Amino acid sequence: MVDKSPEYYTTSGGGISATHPTLRLCEVKIAPSLSGEFNTIKASLVPRACWRLDNLRFAFDSSFLLPDAKDELSNLAVLVNAHPDAPLTVFGHADPVGNDSYNKKLSGRRAQTVYAVLIRDINMWEQLYSNPEGSDNWQDRSIITILNTLMYGPIPEGNKLDDHGREILKKFQKDHGLMESGNPCSSTRQKLFKLYMDHICRDEYNKKPFMLDKKDFLGQGSDPHGKADYQGCSEFNPRLLFSISENQRYQQDSDKSERNRENASNRRVLIYLFQPGVKIAVEHWPCPRAKDGIGDCQKRFWSDHQKRRSLQKDRREYETSHDTFACRFYDRLASQSPCERGEIVAMECLPTLFTIEQPGASNYVRMHSLWAYVAHFVPGSDQLDRVQRYTIEEGKLHDPGNNEILVMECDREAYFYFSHRGDLLSLDQGKWFKKDKSGLPLLGPLSAPRGPDGKLELNIWDQNDWAIVRGPRVDGVRPDAVTMSEWKDNYKIGKLLPLKKGGFGFFPYGSYREKERQEQWLGNIPDSSELVHLGNPGGNAMWAGTLSALPSDKAKLHLIHYGPYGDLHVGSYNEIAPSGKNHDFPGHHLYNQALVDLLLALPSSDQPDSAIDTLPAPPVRCLLPGDICYQSQGLTNNCGAYSFSFVMNYWMPYTNNPSRKDGALYAKPGNVDDTINGARTPADIVNAAHKFKMNARDNDAEELSRPRAIKLLKLWIQAGVPVMVLVEEEYNVWSLHWKTIVGYDGNRFFFNNSGGDAEVIRAQRTPGVNYEFAPVGNDVDSQTAHWNKWKSAGGDIVDLITSVDECTFIPIYPKDSMFSGDSAL
Repeated sequence: MVDKSPEYYTTSGGGISATHPTLRLCEVKIAPSLSGEFNTIKASLVPRACWRLDNLRFAFDSSFLLPDAKDELSNLAVLVNAHPDAPLTVFGHADPVGNDSYNKKLSGRRAQTVYAVLIRDINMWEQLYSNPEGSDNWQDRSIITILNTLMYGPIPEGNKLDDHGREILKKFQKDHGLMESGNPCSSTRQKLFKLYMDHICRDEYNKKPFMLDKKDFLGQGSDPHGKADYQGCSEFNPRLLFSISENQRYQQDSDKSERNRENASNRRVLIYLFQPGVKIAVEHWPCPRAKDGIGDCQKRFWSDHQKRRSLQKDRREYETSHDTFACRFYDRLASQSPCERGEIVAMECLPTLFTIEQPGASNYVRMHSLWAYVAHFVPGSDQLDRVQRYTIEEGKLHDPGNNEILVMECDREAYFYFSHRGDLLSLDQGKWFKKDKSGLPLLGPLSAPRGPDGKLELNIWDQNDWAIVRGPRVDGVRPDAVTMSEWKDNYKIGKLLPLKKGGFGFFPYGSYREKERQEQWLGNIPDSSELVHLGNPGGNAMWAGTLSALPSDKAKLHLIHYGPYGDLHVGSYNEIAPSGKNHDFPGHHLYNQALVDLLLALPSSDQPDSAIDTLPAPPVRCLLPGDICYQSQGLTNNCGAYSFSFVMNYWMPYTNNPSRKDGALYAKPGNVDDTINGARTPADIVNAAHKFKMNARDNDAEELSRPRAIKLLKLWIQAGVPVMVLVEEEYNVWSLHWKTIVGYDGNRFFFNNSGGDAEVIRAQRTPGVNYEFAPVGNDVDSQTAHWNKWKSAGGDIVDLITSVDECTFIPIYPKDSMFSGDSAL
């Protein structure tokens, strides 16, 4: 008799561990023995417990065991500890696709892999590595996985160990006293295999390694090729068989991923534990060795095996039809096994992930394109067990290596983190993946719903570490992409060149491309550059990326436009740091309406000292919230037109950028009119601004003291408004030059300079001022030098010729109210 309720039953994301139903022994009557003879009765070989490892714990179409199998191996340790002295045997199974003989070898190799890790037989893994069988070829892919698992990565998952991977392998070799060749030679593989086995095969509940001896198996290691210890059953015992119509549909599909996913329950490894003390005669064990052919398997088939193996009108599952196993020996072992008789879909968690579409919304959409990190902790503690990494497509979790849909662990708490970055496994996981969320802002705990159709609804915006960029059409165009890089306070902004008068001067770069070359992450962190396009809520494109665990304190976002001369960084958002809340950028810049109103209340000239003094004090350091693209005016007199184009780029970045030569565009007659041979007066600039729907006013600070005049400039920058200024670059009446102020710090102003009269004679520099590096712009002056140049441009003879006043400045910002905000952005 059989009690059908197992005493122990646990599932994980990749398998089952369970005791078998209790076998109640019946009283048996036997005849008395005769002299010299004995009546005997032999108990059947009946499993007492089972353990199943599912397909997703192996690399695709391979016998290589993935690191995620550590949970199932730890569960096996629990099962073995609960059944001391119970002998084991391992069965590998394949799905009914392809060739019987090949599937016999693959299923046997998978069983051999598991057997080898349990007894720590490194040479057995070496044989599997060195002797590929069909597509089961461990080679570089296994080495990459092992190095990443042992925290020597990250190395991009793939089939080839590239130069970066070989450098990491050299580090491993150095750390373990091996020849630093960068090649996975035999001695290196031996060390890698041993450490990897120890890492994934542990008794996590007792905090110690989990390892068995050959004597713990049915065959006790007596056969050199593992007979009775491990075997492969090919495709002869499937848990699921498609209907004829299903199979026809799958055959017609060019994409076999759905068929492979449906067949996943057939690809598995089983271990059975038997009554303690059971012994067998290995030579009579019915299953052939893992390396043998299929002939001895077929001898054990049911008489109706052809019908059992054939596809029929309806789909069949072993749980309900009991007629999908061809081997009668295995069928008898498995007939009461929870590991084979369990509901197929009940053990799989294939949830579709949904998230709130955008911050503040209430509707859910399928997640896509992001990286998902799922952290599991040791039950009952805060100790991190492991972190899994997935990609997300159409709401499903995928293997980053082969893009197969993966299942999640059922009935186990998980914590999630979502990001645009795929490199986060390289972090100190114990520091960043913490249950109390003091590292990354994890979401959870959550449990995956059972079955293939379950929904898991989250709100990724609750991480509160997102940088979100919207993409409305500002000037008829919107960004084509958004990237992230390290924020720097010290971009190199020019180079030394010989002066006509002798010696060398420092000349600002004339192309924004020079700055683009410096936009990167510290250490060239991979997979952290491009933000993810998450759809078009409200008809506007939206990109998002995370700000936690940055390789630097602050980041910078770049708006990318695909112009006729290639990709160009046409705009940016500067100095973005994690703050415990999401940063939501509208895709264009904003000016501070309240501060602008205060400044416009002043007269454009002859401002009273008292009015300046009542204005708020500007911060010690302030930059425009984004960069402005610049380009050289060449050997022309068009600094006014080019500086005007810089301002237009700040507000209208997609159609006003150097790839369209907008400086030259605005230098054309009719756009920014010139007064004398290309020279633009303040009136010319103001008229052009109005023509292009911009607010602009000709101001001067001629009657103000230096501190008050400088204060005015700083407040306009604080308001988020670029300011054009007219200066005498070399204190020469004929060197009038327009530049655009884009920021300042304690003793410097930062400008965008189109290059006219741009040379800086180093002997004239203000001591203690860094002229060659800056956070924004391509030109630097000390506040003292700027004041002198600004004060010199106007008045006296200049005023008589051009009506230009001293300390002329023109703030320019759009008339469209969409650019108005509560603060500069």
